[in-house]
Amino acid sequence: MGDERFNDDELPSGLYEELRIMDERARSGQHVSADTLQEPTGELCTRRVETADVNATVRECVDVMRAANFGAVVITREGKLAGILTERDLLRTALTREDDWLSMPVSDFMTKNPDSLRKDDPMVFVMNRMHVGGYRHVPIVDENDVPTHIVSIRDVLRFLLSHFEDEVSNIPPEPYRGPPKRYGG
Repeated sequence: MGDERFNDDELPSGLYEELRIMDERARSGQHVSADTLQEPTGELCTRRVETADVNATVRECVDVMRAANFGAVVITREGKLAGILTERDLLRTALTREDDWLSMPVSDFMTKNPDSLRKDDPMVFVMNRMHVGGYRHVPIVDENDVPTHIVSIRDVLRFLLSHFEDEVSNIPPEPYRGPPKRYGG
């Protein structure tokens, strides 16, 4: 019943079970390593990009975001990446204004020339941009700087959690925090 790679007297008791579990996890694709993060960003591209022209109004962009049920819209100029408008941009800038900001051009509120990546770039760059830049969305462009997809922090989380489906799906409804503490007598 032991592992044929070792003599029974070479390993401490219980180590065979640990080796079996490790082998099973490796076979089931639950292994995440630095190599995993070198996979292409295209693995994260589950959503086509929603775009609006740089001459659109904030209202038109909000309507696109609402219809797509997504927190960002990529802004284009002649079909190429020019900016991004996110819910965060709206909260930080538009909602603090007293004028009719919904009818104003999106170019007054968008983040201009945002960082972007391509589908064949390693996904570690998406994570780096999100971590260092504090972004929740990264536009993905083709070789001509035309937006094709957008990756959200939710896409990254979904990818990472897909490597641990059993561990994340099969948990109790509440974390165990020890026996209840009783006070008094």
